[in-house]
Amino acid sequence: GSMTPPIWAAALRCTRAPICAHVPPAITVRQLLNHTSGLANYTLSAALGEAIAADPARPFTVDDLLGFVGPPPFTAGERTEYTNTAFLLLGRIAERATGRPIVDLVRVDGARRTRHPIITAVADLPRA
Repeated sequence: GSMTPPIWAAALRCTRAPICAHVPPAITVRQLLNHTSGLANYTLSAALGEAIAADPARPFTVDDLLGFVGPPPFTAGERTEYTNTAFLLLGRIAERATGRPIVDLVRVDGARRTRHPIITAVADLPRA
């Protein structure tokens, strides 16, 4: 199973705010948290694999990664399917809710102790 860091709780304060241009307004924070959003998993994108192969050292921004999200595999709320895309968006929401960069939130809330490689990589990023 995956561990949900406590910083995502901050996202609940933004339930009425638009999440971002990549998410239809009908998708809720709850659906992002419980993997019923219907959003495609950006990590399954062939184009992302090609971009990594072309330049393995390239750093990707959240916006870059969101650009690799394909069409929804199902309608929001229809079923449960894990998607890493939700965590990109939840990080954005947590940043909006707290006014702090996700790098600082990960360090403060202790998610650094998780074994999740993306969280560990984000926690190791230099502060802007």
